[in-house]
Amino acid sequence: MKNKWILFFFLNFSSVLFSQSEICFFYKSEFSKLIKDGNLKEALSVYNNLIYVCGEKEIQPQMNDQLLKLAENKKVLLTETYDGTFHYFFKSGTENAFYAKSFFAGDTSLLAEVPALKKHYQKYADFLAALHLKGFDNEYIEVFEEHGLICVRNKEEVRYLVDYKMNKVINEPFVSFLPLTNDLIFCVAVTDNEVATLYSLSQRKFITPVTSPAIQILQTGEFTGLASYLSENKKYKICDFSGKVHLEELDTVIFYPEERKIVIRTNQGFRLLNPQLKPQIDFSKEIIPLNIGTKLFWYAKQSDNIKTVYDNNCHPVISSPQFTDIIPAKENYVAAAKGGKYGILELDTQKEVIPFEYLDVIFITETVFALRTPKYWEFVDEQYNEIGGIDNLKIRPLNTEGKIYIQSEEKGKIAVYDLTGKKILQPLYDSVSYDHSMKRFTVVQNGKESFVEVE
Repeated sequence: MKNKWILFFFLNFSSVLFSQSEICFFYKSEFSKLIKDGNLKEALSVYNNLIYVCGEKEIQPQMNDQLLKLAENKKVLLTETYDGTFHYFFKSGTENAFYAKSFFAGDTSLLAEVPALKKHYQKYADFLAALHLKGFDNEYIEVFEEHGLICVRNKEEVRYLVDYKMNKVINEPFVSFLPLTNDLIFCVAVTDNEVATLYSLSQRKFITPVTSPAIQILQTGEFTGLASYLSENKKYKICDFSGKVHLEELDTVIFYPEERKIVIRTNQGFRLLNPQLKPQIDFSKEIIPLNIGTKLFWYAKQSDNIKTVYDNNCHPVISSPQFTDIIPAKENYVAAAKGGKYGILELDTQKEVIPFEYLDVIFITETVFALRTPKYWEFVDEQYNEIGGIDNLKIRPLNTEGKIYIQSEEKGKIAVYDLTGKKILQPLYDSVSYDHSMKRFTVVQNGKESFVEVE
């Protein structure tokens, strides 16, 4: 599943299909897989979505460490925002050129890695002495060479931006700093509201008109500015760095850096904006990006429930009246209805993969589909080879890392099957989830939680 649209999916459907604990478990499992695969962008998306949907309390310390370690290995600078999420920023549509060099306590390679520091400190011990004299800690520092600046922390782990002589460039403490240009520094503040703001090095002052507890940097390649949340009216606005307002009275702003596009929501619905902030897909009930490798498509559901899939130039490729229903799927597939029956299309070519002969379709994995007949659910792969089936019509996937199970409701209780149709758990439980690391199910029966081991 492409995590770019996973948050949309859960916010729209999870309250009906999934318990909160199951949603959180799903995110954690996806995060673990992506970290193992070294997929930083998707892991970051899942990490942030876990916070958005389940709350920061669900983030385990090792998850934070794993994300930061992967970013460090890939030499990508992450910055933490006020709500615990992490973001990396783009400059003119590409990765920001202003990387920080990170150094931990005792890393004597500092002077060799940052030659400009040798003008002020002959030895590493001299640097440490100057650092400690100003009340800063050497446990972790970041050096922005192009700006001649260092992000340091005191013993309370509050961060300051200083020059190479340890003079404060910005007097106020912050949670994090990120240079956006040679002049502008993005700062997340340490205050009761934890506001984000912009500081101009040349003007030596804060220049952003934004003083709100939520801010996004928008860099589409043709527009550079901010999306900020205004607490007085609980709306977002988009403005450039000069303070000029381009859009306001927005309920939601979602930026897709790789695509250089923005989805906004007003009281009229969702809109897809191009890099010039011009609408490409107008007011819709839903707009979801669908990624298939290097190609991008957009799924839109209009207020009259008409659903359309557009290519990245916003030309409709799967739409009514030929198809009366469209279900955004996984990877390179879309389920659609034609003549009252459902089938599956390949998104890239719009070729028919599964014939339009079924009452419904559920995507179990990227390559396994559940097809509903009048009497049972049939499980097939992407070559239309039958794997198994279940004769109960109330099912949904119970996906796990390396394992695929099907959850079935039978007389008000939950049973679990594998893809061949073999019953793994009898219909005794009120809820079921699977822990891959422990190879066991967590079940709730009559209000009591217990565990069931499986091979």
